[in-house]
Amino acid sequence: MEYLEYILCINEILWFFKVMKENKKKDSKKTKVRLNKYISNSGICSRRDADRYILKGLVSVNNKIVKDLGTKVFLKDKVELRNKIVENSFFEYFLLNKPKGFVVTNQGGVKNNFLKNFSNTNLSSKIIPFGDMSKLITGLIFMTNDLELINRLNRPKCKINMIYQLTLNKKIDNKHLIELKRGVVLGEKKFSLEEIESVEDIDDEFIFGIRAFSIMPSILTKMFKKLNYKVLKMDRVLFAGLTKKDLPRGNWRKLTSKEVGFLKML
Repeated sequence: MEYLEYILCINEILWFFKVMKENKKKDSKKTKVRLNKYISNSGICSRRDADRYILKGLVSVNNKIVKDLGTKVFLKDKVELRNKIVENSFFEYFLLNKPKGFVVTNQGGVKNNFLKNFSNTNLSSKIIPFGDMSKLITGLIFMTNDLELINRLNRPKCKINMIYQLTLNKKIDNKHLIELKRGVVLGEKKFSLEEIESVEDIDDEFIFGIRAFSIMPSILTKMFKKLNYKVLKMDRVLFAGLTKKDLPRGNWRKLTSKEVGFLKML
């Protein structure tokens, strides 16, 4: 609880400076933005990919091919990529409390993909989840059309605080508790848990609370499988300070500007 209050306090401070900075910006209709940013804002690609397209002569501004990476445009300018108009859109940020029985993935052709439920937005085909969730996994997952933020959160040095509630098929041996904290090797990487505590034992189900940095559900499952434990249920209850408060299972909400600002500071 103290940790969450600390995060919220940091949020307030970061948001204050963010607002101060934004208040100094000029009206967007009179302000130019970098061409690569304009393209990435549409959700088509990242800025780096936009730079590649520009250098290849695949981008035009007001019917003129441009290859200068320093090019700036007005929001009202006509920008085309491969002769198709690039719609400059605003970013959207969502937090979903995923229900059981659905998949959340950016891969096409997957049945019961919860992303298809975003019928109340015009960006359903562009929304990308931060990591996938299988049918058996429930809880919080962050989704956005901001590819730069997704890439930023995926950096190895980015530490995202996550809390899970896991139900296992048996009690964890003390030696394995130590190993989970020191690190379990999967492939060529070592993954470790920050905290792990027993919550409740019910018949043949053993419930544990787990805190880790930037460890996805699939990795957690593999960690326990390597130690001969089966994950029966998994629920992510906290993601980067974001909780399930006022967010029933199967519902989603838009992140506030403060919450988005904090994610961008990670």
